Amino acid sequence: MKKLSFLLTLITVIFLFSTVNAQTIQTGKYEANYQAKGYSLNEGSGRRVHTIEVRFEKPFETTPEVIVTVTYLNADTKDGVRVRYEVGAKAISRDGFIIELATWDDSKVHGIRGDWLAFSN
Repeated sequence: MKKLSFLLTLITVIFLFSTVNAQTIQTGKYEANYQAKGYSLNEGSGRRVHTIEVRFEKPFETTPEVIVTVTYLNADTKDGVRVRYEVGAKAISRDGFIIELATWDDSKVHGIRGDWLAFSN
């Protein structure tokens, strides 16, 4: 009986520990192009920025880490050599974050899309 009681206690402790330390993950997709309101990455020169607000489906208990990827890019330049772009997560909170898309010099980004992943322990 003592062995069974010990085994049940051990299983309960392991279950609680794994639940408490479970990692929370949320994912999503983003897209922006020249048809979006306020989009200017395809015109002008110098640094231009476009932002996309992301709200998590369920707030995290702590501020998560966020990874943003690019899966599609439609861009060109006047010189046809270098396409300059930057994608990142800014203003990360428990409730969401901002995806910041940027380009500079003579690069023209006509469309961009990708995925994001947020996780916390």
